[in-house]
Amino acid sequence: MIGDCDAGAALFEHREARLAALDSLPRNLWLGSLVNSQGPLGPRLDALAGLRAALLAGVLPDAASADWPDRQLAVPLRAILRGLGLPALCRERTEFADQVVASMLWHLDRIVDYVDRGDDAAAATARALAAFADDWKEKCDLVDELVGVLGATGDLFKNMHWDRLRGLLQSDDWREVVRIRRLLEAYAQKEGPWEEGQLGRATAEELDRLVGVARTVLAQEAAGR
Repeated sequence: MIGDCDAGAALFEHREARLAALDSLPRNLWLGSLVNSQGPLGPRLDALAGLRAALLAGVLPDAASADWPDRQLAVPLRAILRGLGLPALCRERTEFADQVVASMLWHLDRIVDYVDRGDDAAAATARALAAFADDWKEKCDLVDELVGVLGATGDLFKNMHWDRLRGLLQSDDWREVVRIRRLLEAYAQKEGPWEEGQLGRATAEELDRLVGVARTVLAQEAAGR
């Protein structure tokens, strides 16, 4: 009887050990991490925790230590993350890093769906990787455009809704921000740093107003309103 209890306890501890890496992941990543179709559970959780920690530090995890996903996925995934500059964007931005990890899990989980629809394994893998890359290329372009005009964004990407950000950057107000910013940059390149007296107070005030509109919208998003 005691032996059976000891065996049961050992089995429970073994199962608990496999889930230990969950403690390093936020709850919003638990479900996607647990049910993902790629690879065994233990190595998957360990790798995801390592990837998230590395992204928050602004780097990629050591390639030699990664045992999930397999190299057919791990090598191109690292290339995508590096090529898009995602580690730098995720540095000390918890929400941003979590979005990248969640998105990666979602796209990798589509591989089995693509196979079910008729793709072979190689084509399904390539399709999922391309979709992940395209998704984050668009988002990185949005970030670049925003930072290029507003400069440092601080916490403005916290709880950001990408569809709403896309809508903001397509708005007439934003186009006017970009237009005036380009005029100022062109003037600075030609004449040197500008002053309000040179360009006129109205131009400077209009730029400040429009930038304020953009920052207000982003701040409201960050507050989750």
